[in-house]
Amino acid sequence: MMTDMAINAYSGPATLVTDDGAERDATVDLFVEQEGGLKRWFGTARLDDVPPLEELRLRTPDGREGKAIITRVEYGSDEVELQGSGPPPFDFA
Repeated sequence: MMTDMAINAYSGPATLVTDDGAERDATVDLFVEQEGGLKRWFGTARLDDVPPLEELRLRTPDGREGKAIITRVEYGSDEVELQGSGPPPFDFA
């Protein structure tokens, strides 16, 4: 079965904000995957200090924010995997 699939992306700087208001600068690679009527956003973040595994806000330089959770941490690495919730904080088609 074939489906229409569109993928849109954002790569660049972002700020991860935890529930206690702590901000961590990061470089992110984020993607929106749209299959049929369903959309999801996800990606990776590279940062010096990995935040607690909790829901956080991801803010792009233009001030837009999206909710995300860290779904994977590879200890000893500066990269984490993220899963977004709700609208992504960047444009997509």
